[in-house]
Amino acid sequence: MLAPTSRGRPRLAHIEGLRAVAVLAVVGTHLALLSGFTAENALGPLTARLNVGVALFFVLSAYLLYRPWVDARLNGGREVDAGRYATRRLVRIFPAYLLALIVLGLLIPDQAPGVFGSDWWAYFGLLQVYSQDTVVGGLGVTWSLSTELAFYLALPLIGWAAAQLLGGRPRALQVRIELAALAASVAVAFLLRHVVAEQGWVTTYANTIGGKWPWFAVGLGLAVASAAWGTRPFEERPRVVRFGPGGAWACWAAAAALLLFAAYGGVLPRNAFALTPAQSQLELLLFALVGLCLVAPVVLGDASAPRTPAALLALAPVVWLGTISYGIFLWHYPLAWWASGEIPGDAWLFAVVACALTLACAAFSWYVIEQPLLRRTIGRGRSRAAPAAAEAREPAP
Repeated sequence: MLAPTSRGRPRLAHIEGLRAVAVLAVVGTHLALLSGFTAENALGPLTARLNVGVALFFVLSAYLLYRPWVDARLNGGREVDAGRYATRRLVRIFPAYLLALIVLGLLIPDQAPGVFGSDWWAYFGLLQVYSQDTVVGGLGVTWSLSTELAFYLALPLIGWAAAQLLGGRPRALQVRIELAALAASVAVAFLLRHVVAEQGWVTTYANTIGGKWPWFAVGLGLAVASAAWGTRPFEERPRVVRFGPGGAWACWAAAAALLLFAAYGGVLPRNAFALTPAQSQLELLLFALVGLCLVAPVVLGDASAPRTPAALLALAPVVWLGTISYGIFLWHYPLAWWASGEIPGDAWLFAVVACALTLACAAFSWYVIEQPLLRRTIGRGRSRAAPAAAEAREPAP
């Protein structure tokens, strides 16, 4: 699956492409918000819903990280080393984050409030999501990294529990039980969100791992499906996971229809920060379905087939954007906020400047910080060819 294609690109290039889609959606929703486009333009309801990019990141992260755990249990694959896993996660998330946090905290303190204040430990430790006082402090968009970190910590426990409860059972039964358990966990997650909102217990709960669990569960379910059926010949797979070009594009069309319904169906407000608890529940559900429809045909279909979404995602410029997507995510909002103040009244020029600055910082972060550290960490004790292959599996938050 990681072998080079005939053109020399890794077969997981389409995963990088999905990361590009996710980060472009996040950047798009923030640029539209800061420029006033969302509030004034007829397309504003749609740009408000581009925050679906966060859901897509969570789905991808859960899929990529859980896939080796399921493969080891169902297919006798290599066991996941928990210590190595933890080291990779720390190296993947913290160095680039701390660089952005410190630099932006010094240069644009208005867009990194509290970084050097009494709550510094929350921002430097990615714990800001657990308090209303800190949830949008620091680099505001990184509340999702705080939630992502919680998932990183929970995943070894999930993998261990699944192995203990399911290991030794017939393979097909394991798959059915695990998928049913994930579906049940989604129902419980929605119920807990409702109870917490009704009782007013934890004001930030909706942004924690429990509040966003349905998005992670979609990725976990896709990992199970991929390990169970993804290695079979295409014609031997169950019909529900047999994505040819037509089925893949139909799934993407369904994702577009769901997003258009979220934007123009009269069920969600144009202001993405003014959702009622019921609307928040609906957005969570719709975005989980959008994530499923976008990711499933890419990770379960034939990535080498022409004229599929995966082929589009594997185009070199898209792959490059996906490769540096973590840096784009970290740097884009503070830089866009700064550019909006420096270039008032010209939304297009503001967007161009913000994107150019973001790409420059993200490229620096990847080539100088992220990639060298990942190669050093992943490649330790392995062949020279291994780091680049394993690097493709490292999910960016």
